[in-house]
Amino acid sequence: MPNATGETLNDRLSREPQLPPREAVRIGAALARSLVQLHRQGTKDCPITPANVLLHGNDARLLEVEQPLLTRDNQPYLSPEEAAGKRADELTDIYRLGALMYHMLTGSPPPAPQPASKLSTATKLRPPQPAPSVHSLRRDVTRQLDSAIARALAIEPANRFARAAQFAEILEDSQTAHTDHSPHSYRPSQVAIVDSFEFVEEETRSEQKRRQQSRRRIVVLLVLLAGAVAGLLLVKR
Repeated sequence: MPNATGETLNDRLSREPQLPPREAVRIGAALARSLVQLHRQGTKDCPITPANVLLHGNDARLLEVEQPLLTRDNQPYLSPEEAAGKRADELTDIYRLGALMYHMLTGSPPPAPQPASKLSTATKLRPPQPAPSVHSLRRDVTRQLDSAIARALAIEPANRFARAAQFAEILEDSQTAHTDHSPHSYRPSQVAIVDSFEFVEEETRSEQKRRQQSRRRIVVLLVLLAGAVAGLLLVKR
């Protein structure tokens, strides 16, 4: 219940399972900035769950706990690498914050991966599936915010934001870009800009590869032509 010192996000979600996108983004951005400070101090494997987030006015911060609460099987915020028996790190924290954003917007955390010890051999061989798109579940969530959350929830840690500061910047950018009841409003966000640069870079690499292949074919044809001419000259002699 709310009190003089605030309430936990868990209390808030028990009353309002799906938060307005602007409110979820505000909370997520504040927590992302908290992660930036914690990671700079050398802290990682942060227990990011609704029960460990304190809300007070416009402030949102992580509660201090003695030990991480995400080491048990089937925890809703269990990351794919933890389920595979690997150690958590800063990229795991980014996944957990993405899961928290997903929870605030959809009413439940993303499907948790099962620990490897509980999976059959056949299931272990199948790659984990990403969570359903937030935008597909809530049309008032912009595609830019949806893309940011999907990136934070990437199965492979290397495909997530490299640093919490990047996630924080994207969320802060979306605070001004997002209009709760205008799902089709658009202003290019950093996610879109990053994706567009990646697309251009990929196109550039493909074009360079095609040019190199074309040059090789021309060189081969010239060599063959020179060989044919030399052969004709020898025959005439």
